[in-house]
Amino acid sequence: KISAAQEALSGLWNKTHWDLCEFQVFAFESLPTPLECSETIEPKLPEDCGGTDFCSSLEAALEKTPTRIILCSDGQAQYPERQILSCQESGIPIDTIYIEGNDYDTEECKALLQRISDETGGQFTTVDNAEDLATVFAQLETSERLFLTDQSSDDPIEL
Repeated sequence: KISAAQEALSGLWNKTHWDLCEFQVFAFESLPTPLECSETIEPKLPEDCGGTDFCSSLEAALEKTPTRIILCSDGQAQYPERQILSCQESGIPIDTIYIEGNDYDTEECKALLQRISDETGGQFTTVDNAEDLATVFAQLETSERLFLTDQSSDDPIEL
């Protein structure tokens, strides 16, 4: 999953309009870890990331004053009530991408991510496997949203 997520992230990074926007990537570990990311530095996911803590991760993202958050997870986490309220008050949508994991209640985890997107005006998407992340990133690039990537090709994110 990590290598497929890295490929999707690399595709997004390669197509980003750095003159128009920037993005920050956080890896889930015991605490959210901001990854180096700029026009000249491609973000690299650590091999051992995992252990989703939505509260601290969203808190770290909110410190960067985002206009949009994309949260990729298996949904096995606690509902981040205070952070969702902050996003609602600031008008920050959270797009959620559910990546199926193992050994837990899949429907409950999907419902949590759906709720986060619904309550913040974001979009909820599921992927059957991490390899489909690039496609989902491309689908999130719509005319109603800030175009992060070069839209001149038929495939906004190329791997």
